[in-house]
Order: sequence, then C-alpha cells, then structure tokens
Amino acid sequence: MVNEPTGIQSLFYLAFILGFFAHATYENSTKIGPLHKERITSNIGSTMMYIVWLAAIIIGLMLTIYWLIQLTAHTGAMSNTQYFWVTGLIFVLFGALSNRAAVYRARDAGRSRLFALLAIIPIANLWLVFASPKVASERPPYTPAAAPLRIFIGIAAFAMIMAANILGEITAEVSFDAQVAEKVVAAVAAANADLPKRLDNITILQIVEANRAKKEIVYRYTITTNDLDPKRFQNWLEKEMKPATLSGLCSDPAINKFGWSAAYRYWDEELRLIGETKVTGYDCKVF
Repeated sequence: MVNEPTGIQSLFYLAFILGFFAHATYENSTKIGPLHKERITSNIGSTMMYIVWLAAIIIGLMLTIYWLIQLTAHTGAMSNTQYFWVTGLIFVLFGALSNRAAVYRARDAGRSRLFALLAIIPIANLWLVFASPKVASERPPYTPAAAPLRIFIGIAAFAMIMAANILGEITAEVSFDAQVAEKVVAAVAAANADLPKRLDNITILQIVEANRAKKEIVYRYTITTNDLDPKRFQNWLEKEMKPATLSGLCSDPAINKFGWSAAYRYWDEELRLIGETKVTGYDCKVF
C-alpha cells in the first residue's frame, strides 16, 4: 500500500545551519565595531551560561518537534507537508538562537564574531565553550558566586544535552512514523475512491479506514446473506482468507517494518459483527 518514506532529518539540520549563518550575517551587517571591544556588562556569555543556553536550545527544539509530530501522527491536525515546512522554520529559528548564544560566548571571551562560528563545527566548538573569559573591570560578579556551584550547574546542563541526544533519537523515530502514517492515510483515501464495491454475490467492501493511534488499517465488509454459520465463517477467515492475504500485505513496509496491522471485519446488514481477522508484522515473520 505504501512505499518506504525518505528521511528528511538531513534537510532539517540544513535548516538549522541556515538559521545559524543567517543570524551571523545579520549580526555582522548590523553591529558596528569589533566584538572583542564591546563592554562586558553581564555574564550571559560565560562558559556556564553558554552550556545552559545550549541545553535549553537543544531540549526546547526536541520538545517542540516532538509536539509537532504528535499533531501530525496521532491527531491528524497537521498534514505531512505542513509539518515539513513548520518544522523547517523551527529549525531555522533555533539555529539563529544557537548563533546568538555563540556570539555571547565569543564576546565574553574577548574574541571575534568569526570565532563564534566555531559553535557549528563539532569538536572545534569545545574551543569556544572553554575559551578563557576576557579580563574586564566592568564585569559584574558571577552568579552564583561560588565557582564549584557554577561548575556543577555547567555539568548538569551538559548532562541534559547528552540526555537530549536520546530524546533526539526518539523524535527522529517518531518523525519517521509520522511519514509512514501520512503515506498510509493517503493510500487509504485513494482506495476509498472506488468504494463501496461489490466483490461477489454476498460481499461488499464498504470502506477502508486508517487509525493512526492504533497503527491499524481496517477493511469493513458487509455480508448480504443471513445463511452464513458464524463459526464456520470465522474458521474460513483464519484458515483460508488470512493466509491468502499474507503475500500481498507482507510486501507492504507499513505492515512488515513499521508496526501497522490490517484488520478485516465483516458485518451483516443489521450491523452485527459476524467475523474478523487481523494481519500483523509478526504474521509476516512467520509467513
């Protein structure tokens, strides 16, 4: 029913880099005078505060994206296209915030705006993080005043950044699930264009439904005769009908890879359920 979706995480990371350099360009074009000559009137760019900034930016980004994914994958309040553009803009915004924090750190260290660009380079960004603070008579006292407490806060924030990596992996997985769900919903909508459809003398396929929360595709049939024995019919579903569908369903990535299932439910004309069966990824593994 669906093709395996293409990952878009790399495009989002490019959006983050775009936001980072867009803010750097703005900073260079609007500020007058070198950064290292600016007065140090606060400790907002200290090593401790920079790590706190990074933790807040990364965790804020991951939580925002996770919330958007829930809107897309489980409630259907946002389409996949809308999710793509909104998420891209959010990555741009957080990329700009990342550069803002890097500029604070570079100024605190008495370095240039070019030095702040190290923030976007893995490993090299440690030079920016741990650059010695600029000696400035106008610098206000550090808060908190005790150096061990500032170190503890920095370590705690760094631990939060590491934990955010786990959240990022979860977010990426959920984002991938959202793409699969969107493709399933689109395929179901296309299938419903030709329904209801009579399949034989007594069977009508009425509608196909996609349940995002349960990851379930439901085929609803109406049986137009009252002469069926429910027990024999259920036995036929399990022993003959279900095995006959496995070959086609198990070639669908939604079923055999991404946790979706296909349920077949048969109702009589008085809307009484007379039989049902389901195909899951486990069935495909043992098929």
